[in-house]
Amino acid sequence: MYIELTYDEDFELNAEEILGKIKLSKDRQAIEEDNTYLDSWIIALIEGLHKIEGNGRVLLDLIEESASLEMERSNELLVIKYKTQKVVLDGVEELRAALKESAQSMILKFRSDENFGQNNLLKQVSAFAAS
Repeated sequence: MYIELTYDEDFELNAEEILGKIKLSKDRQAIEEDNTYLDSWIIALIEGLHKIEGNGRVLLDLIEESASLEMERSNELLVIKYKTQKVVLDGVEELRAALKESAQSMILKFRSDENFGQNNLLKQVSAFAAS
């Protein structure tokens, strides 16, 4: 699995509003969302990662989006759904590895921003990246 974050270059990059496009992909499957808050997506995926380990199915609120993100475990597989899109993973660890890499990348991009410490979601992403 790969989580691609493309930051919106039309606006000045800053840690207060991390806008852009997210793409979760594996093989020929993908979930894509443009013009979204990337930190909110990463936080929802982190929350889902923690919640799915004790449940078979979880719905996750994406703060600024009208649709929810859904995760479902079936046997060893993990299915992530958003709107009409889905990605099937080989398990929770595959998501954890991709998510850790994306979180670390996001922190590297914004840690020198003067507003870094004011974004609570980014602080949570940072804690996950360091774990």
